[in-house]
Amino acid sequence: MDASFSQLVSQLLYGQPELRSAVLRGLRLIVESNVALSNSVPDTLNPSGLTDEQAAHNVTFLRTQAESWLAVLFNVFGTVGRDARGPVGDVITAWASITSEQEIHKAYIKVVDLFKGHIGKTSSASGNEENISATALDLLLLLLPYLSSADLTVLFQNCLSSEFLCAKDNALQKRAYKILTRLTESGKVIIDSEAVLKELDALSEGLTSAAKKDRFNLFAILIPLIPSSAMHLIPSMIPEAVLGTKETSDKARNAAFELIIAMGQKMSQGGVVKRDMLEEMDEDSAVEATATIDEYLTMVAGGLAGSTPHMISATITAISRLVFEFKDALSNTMKNEIFTTLIVFLSSANREIVKSVLGYIKLSIHTYPVDLVQPHLKELVPALLTWSHDHKNHFKSKVRHIFERLLRRFSWEEVYSAAGEEEASKVLVNIKKRKERAKRKKANKEDDDEEVPETKATAGDAFEDILYGSESEVDASDDDEGAGRKPSQLRTKSKKQSQGMRLRLDDDEPMDLLQGVASRITSASSNRRRKPGQDAAHFKTDEDTGKMVIDQSDDEDAVPHQASNDVSGTAYRESITSVDGFTRGPNGRVKFNKDTKKRRRDNEDLDMMDVDESDRNHNQQKRKTAPKLGHEFKAKRAGGDVKKGGVDPYAYVTLSQASKKGGGRKNRIGVADKR
Repeated sequence: MDASFSQLVSQLLYGQPELRSAVLRGLRLIVESNVALSNSVPDTLNPSGLTDEQAAHNVTFLRTQAESWLAVLFNVFGTVGRDARGPVGDVITAWASITSEQEIHKAYIKVVDLFKGHIGKTSSASGNEENISATALDLLLLLLPYLSSADLTVLFQNCLSSEFLCAKDNALQKRAYKILTRLTESGKVIIDSEAVLKELDALSEGLTSAAKKDRFNLFAILIPLIPSSAMHLIPSMIPEAVLGTKETSDKARNAAFELIIAMGQKMSQGGVVKRDMLEEMDEDSAVEATATIDEYLTMVAGGLAGSTPHMISATITAISRLVFEFKDALSNTMKNEIFTTLIVFLSSANREIVKSVLGYIKLSIHTYPVDLVQPHLKELVPALLTWSHDHKNHFKSKVRHIFERLLRRFSWEEVYSAAGEEEASKVLVNIKKRKERAKRKKANKEDDDEEVPETKATAGDAFEDILYGSESEVDASDDDEGAGRKPSQLRTKSKKQSQGMRLRLDDDEPMDLLQGVASRITSASSNRRRKPGQDAAHFKTDEDTGKMVIDQSDDEDAVPHQASNDVSGTAYRESITSVDGFTRGPNGRVKFNKDTKKRRRDNEDLDMMDVDESDRNHNQQKRKTAPKLGHEFKAKRAGGDVKKGGVDPYAYVTLSQASKKGGGRKNRIGVADKR
């Protein structure tokens, strides 16, 4: 790779987008292959035949050109669109791995200067152009593994500033938090976690919604680094993490849940919570407390006294996740207190709060031991029945699923006796009948199927499976609700559900995305295909012969249908030309027709024409009802059995009719004869 060849390849990268992917792949392979061969690769993996010394010599030569190639690749990285930056980033990583520390430092300085020169400036929003400052931070993310500790420390301090974390551009905030997270994970930078958390807390006002996920990830990395004597920092992060569980972004919600769990794990390891260092803490209660999971759950439960339903609902959701995650570590006293407190919120008029409480109750019935839930049945069952008739937000189905889980863990008598009122008891009886009917339907379906395909267990989020219900419950509820619906409605609903299903990863085996596709295609096509004889099932059949009996009703309906067409065709003409008609002038005014002799004469002529037409149709209908014998067999070249006075059309009888006693000759008559 001399200078002329390198210049040619650079021009291809800049000016030939269709060849760019092939050139990038070659630039990456030339580095990776020589680096791999220089580390004593076996002969079976060395088709080129290069020795270790030759490969090491090639790597040394490539290292001399690394600085120039990094500059070219940086320019290409900034010019291509965001979707096409992945291959360019892989090539930058490959060449940076063989670059010396001094040259990496020079490249780092150039990127930092580029960022400082364009901070706050955004390029035009046309095409694939991006913010130059955000592009510079992307390049820094690629160079992080190869920078020295001194450069990483300076970069950490720069990113931990209002210039980055309070920038109005969402892209800058997101990348700054990503850099801080990567540097904290690497362990190459000495970090004072207590000071960093205080600094992040002070910079929370300028946070944008798009950067919350990366901020939660940074918090989750910093929490394990907190010393046991600084546990008072955790309560200050709880409100932000709890509200994060209500974010619209799924990734942000998951990051908030992970942060809540990380704080719970840190509190369960022990330590001291200095309450006197907490803000807005009374002096009387400002005593040191031991860090435990019960103490942490008490801190989180403080959000139940929030001033907004949004905060209360988020707190209940966070408590549900903690109860599920630390069910074995929580004391029974804490479980009882939480259960008793949250049942009260079922009487709330806010649906957002009630929805979260229903999720917690569903989870607690599945998680808590039986003897812990049983004393609360008298308060729980009537409170749930108040929402059993509410269809909004699917509360009715949610309550029914909760009662189904209750009936799995408790006897029917225990749940029924706690209902109290007669109307509430009817609801439970209805739920019991629906459940039994679903079981019978499922049993009959299994008996009818000769081979039932084995359902493969999927490894998903167990918390979501319990909180939002399993697939079997959804299927059972759909079967019950679809009992009185039309087949077309059921097909539409099943199609919508199949479109909304999620793919889950299996940790044991690779996911087979084509599993069951062939059977679904064949069954779907066979269901839509017209089957032989399916139209014949709608007609009556003769019991003796099995022949179809078709009623001649088409001719009877033809006359009124034709008359209706005649009326609809002449209505517009009569509205304009008749005596009772009217017209509109250019200004939109209505002008009624004059009652002249000509108009009256025309109306009388039309009436006479209608009478004559109706009489003519009536006479034609009479003539049609009395056709000649054998009219239906009339043809140019008619054939049949020879008979006196003419021919008798061929008549066919079934073998079963012909095999009767007497050969079926006793009652046999001609097709065209009178019966």
